Amino acid sequence: MHAKGVRERLLLDLIQIEGVNLCQLCDHEGFVIQALPKADNQLAGTLPGLFDFGEQEMVTISGTNGYLLVKKLETGHYLAIKVENEVNLGKVRATFNESANRLVALLQ
Repeated sequence: MHAKGVRERLLLDLIQIEGVNLCQLCDHEGFVIQALPKADNQLAGTLPGLFDFGEQEMVTISGTNGYLLVKKLETGHYLAIKVENEVNLGKVRATFNESANRLVALLQ
């Protein structure tokens, strides 16, 4: 399986977690490389300017309709997921971090 197929498989693993309803991989400028659901580009272009990550790799934002988790990868890419309030956030974060680490290897 080539890198794009593996990348899509990793995003599919994330979107299939109960309560996760958006998953996007963006380049360093915030443009969407891959998204699930495919038609949803609601974060496109906003990620780099939206957060000052400083020393942190990941930002979690809590909102009335759920959480937004954004991780800046070592490659400069951003991985973002949107999850519902009722999720097991610890489980989601663990899977999110595993997928992010695997994506870094594919993107280098």
